[in-house]
Amino acid sequence: MQERVVDVDEWMKTVRELLELGKEVPVLVTGNSMFPFLVHKRDTVLVKQAGCPLRKGEIVFYQRPSGQYVMHRIIRIDDGKLYLAGDAQTVLEGPLPDHCVFGEIIAVERKGKWIRQGDFWWDFFAGPWLVLRPLRGYILAVRRKAAQIVQVIRGRKRRYTKNTEREQINGHIEKGGS
Repeated sequence: MQERVVDVDEWMKTVRELLELGKEVPVLVTGNSMFPFLVHKRDTVLVKQAGCPLRKGEIVFYQRPSGQYVMHRIIRIDDGKLYLAGDAQTVLEGPLPDHCVFGEIIAVERKGKWIRQGDFWWDFFAGPWLVLRPLRGYILAVRRKAAQIVQVIRGRKRRYTKNTEREQINGHIEKGGS
């Protein structure tokens, strides 16, 4: 599939028009603020027009007063004002008026499979992960370190396998094999 670069404002205008017509629109995830639930250029979200009332834990598409478009999770709602953050973030954005929100994420396509409300990972990030917000930085740092360790172990295993194969080949040649 060929990647095309489009003007964000024009594209978002089209997305918003489709949502207003009641359509569900697939959007490729770009950016890392929703990691680990959503992964940059791997996952696609299905967006529908935002419903009422908005609820804590929902992932929404909104436009900041600066004009920037963002997809984050609702962490808290106080007196109709929204406080949002990405799943990789600990600092809240807000208060924002609820009219900034124009889309609600209803599903995620990951590696050909759809994840929806009611699936384990969807519910984990909409529930317990919200409570863990103050600890997210530490949790994600441990995850990164564990991934680095796994990479080192896999690299050693590959080197060991290659060396073992070489030793077998060399041993075979030394014994007069061809």
